[in-house]
Amino acid sequence: MRDDYRLWARNGFKSQVIPLLPLAKAPGRWAGGEWGNLRDWPDIDPDLRTWASWPDHNIGLRTSAHPAIDIDIDDPSLADTVAQIFKRCIGSAPERRRGDARRALLYRLADGAAPVRFAPLLIDGGHKVEIIS
Repeated sequence: MRDDYRLWARNGFKSQVIPLLPLAKAPGRWAGGEWGNLRDWPDIDPDLRTWASWPDHNIGLRTSAHPAIDIDIDDPSLADTVAQIFKRCIGSAPERRRGDARRALLYRLADGAAPVRFAPLLIDGGHKVEIIS
């Protein structure tokens, strides 16, 4: 099995991972030697062994129980400040960085908690922060 699927499963996320199209953020399926959309992804049971055999794809995390604070800010100082504000108000979280500044803070909802709804925020005339769920 591909190591990154093992890592997600070992850390309690087995039911939350989903295969993504190569170089994309959309759920995907490898069939007949080519990639296509995975239309039924919200209802699909995880098949990590099969997914791990598919070539050149990304791994996504279903955010219904794992909302993320997506900080799309290119200025490293401002991105650091925004991340620290969220961590101070909500609590610490693992970060997934994209480049020098952009990042996502990954959270886990308590069992039985209602999902968070999508909420975009604009900071300083165009920098974007989103709560993705």
